[in-house]
Amino acid sequence: MADDLAHSIHLREVILAASEQMKAESLRDAVQVMRAAAAYSTAIKNTSDIIRRSLQLEDRDDASNELPELVVSELTQVEIEQLRSKEAAENKPTPEDDLADEAVMLA
Repeated sequence: MADDLAHSIHLREVILAASEQMKAESLRDAVQVMRAAAAYSTAIKNTSDIIRRSLQLEDRDDASNELPELVVSELTQVEIEQLRSKEAAENKPTPEDDLADEAVMLA
């Protein structure tokens, strides 16, 4: 994967440098420039495909097209009490917390 990506980046740099030299001063040069432009376009498309595949962008695009289903429901009184009990248990101070508080007060 990293090798494909490195080759694609290098190829794009080479193509960019070569494309800066594409100038037509005659009809014959114009034909060569057009052929080079077609090859340039094909190379850009191919390297784009390689980069997308290497970075797995195609999978992300497919996944981002589907929205997850959001389910909204009203909580029952029992569920609310369970959530409050669970939260209270998670926030209940531990003996270590009490020792840390005492250490802060003594400092």
